Amino acid sequence: MNELESLKNIFKDRIFKIPDYQRGYAWTTRQLKDFWEDVINLPSDRFHYTGLLSLKKADKSVWKDWNDERWLIEDRGFRPFHVVDGQQRLTTFVIFIQAISELLKELPENKDKKEEEIYLGSFSLKAIKEEYLVIQKPPQFIIKTHKFGYEVDNPSFKFLRHRVFNEPDSGTIQETFYTLNLENSKKFFLENLQDYYLNYGITEIEILFKKVTQNLMFNVYEISDDF
Repeated sequence: MNELESLKNIFKDRIFKIPDYQRGYAWTTRQLKDFWEDVINLPSDRFHYTGLLSLKKADKSVWKDWNDERWLIEDRGFRPFHVVDGQQRLTTFVIFIQAISELLKELPENKDKKEEEIYLGSFSLKAIKEEYLVIQKPPQFIIKTHKFGYEVDNPSFKFLRHRVFNEPDSGTIQETFYTLNLENSKKFFLENLQDYYLNYGITEIEILFKKVTQNLMFNVYEISDDF
């Protein structure tokens, strides 16, 4: 077992996929409320143990078919992982950060600004998205590579990309019990972040972002190939 790691450290140079044998996103409003209360009530100078994150490194026979992600693995040394345990929490973190990014873009003072011109404290929106959500492949910037997602034949794959991350040109999207939970989670965070912003201002949103990415700690365990 490794020492505790924050989300900021966990997402450094890693790509995550939910394998096909895992169930989908199962959190409902009850778990989301508990998560929200934990983040709100956590003092900004304290750390909170969040649980175990079990990862299994994907070998080349698996990631060679990850068309959008392969360049990060081959060119930039990112490590590809399947999430064996902890996907509910990890998915929730990603949706939370997506909701923050949408809140920032919709603020009147950020109208018509590029993502590199929008800031949450000292964090640009572009940097936030590249660290936790999506990286565009230079120099054409046509390929958008998501750092977290599902295997392509999972119905949640397209739903997460197009309904949660707002990627265009989705075509037909299959809806399931699990995709409904993804949609409800995003709606929950958008509404609560908006209310929190109206009550406390952008500085408190920055504090929430820091707490989620730096103060919530995981045990990260990389499972060996023979497990």
